[in-house]
Amino acid sequence: MFSGENARIELVWSSNHTLRSDECFQIIMRWTEKGLPVVEQPQCIQGTSWYVDKSLYLRADQVTERVYFWSVRLARRGTDANGNLTYLPFSPSSEERSFFWK
Repeated sequence: MFSGENARIELVWSSNHTLRSDECFQIIMRWTEKGLPVVEQPQCIQGTSWYVDKSLYLRADQVTERVYFWSVRLARRGTDANGNLTYLPFSPSSEERSFFWK
């Protein structure tokens, strides 16, 4: 359990996959806010740890005890038909983990 807006919450995982320059780990965060499910746009990073942004503090409903869920998957960078940057997942998501942030 984490407490307070200034808590430093580091999500850490391990992987046997060596990332290529066009690959990343996508972190998927989800929670319930005002009774509705929220899935944050996946963060794409090159390392095996990531700090949760302070802007998520108190976003999860109190009735859920302010629980947040997260998982990681591999993705490859590309571009869509309009030239916009995209990330295409190429692995299943890891086991989902959770933490409480009050």
